[in-house]
Amino acid sequence: MASSNELQKAAFHDPKAVAQYAESPGRAVPGFADMQRMATLLLTERVGSHGRILVVGAGGGLELKVFAEAEPSWTFDGAKKVSDTF
Repeated sequence: MASSNELQKAAFHDPKAVAQYAESPGRAVPGFADMQRMATLLLTERVGSHGRILVVGAGGGLELKVFAEAEPSWTFDGAKKVSDTF
C-alpha cells in the first residue's frame, strides 16, 4: 500500500490533477477566497509595502500567489512539510 506522501507525489504527475489543483480548496473549504483576502488585508496592515513573508505549510503555493498579486513588492519564503519527521 502506498503512503500518503507517495500518493501526493503521484498526483502531481497526473496532468488532470495538476490542472484542477488550484480549484480544489475553493470547492472543499467554505469561505476559502474570503479567508485569503482577510489574511492579505491583515498582512498589509502589519507588514507594510516592503515586507518579507514566511508561509509555513505553503503546499502548492496558492496563498503565495494571492499575496504576491496583492503586494508585488513583498518577498516570500515558503516551507512545506515533506515527511513525517518534520
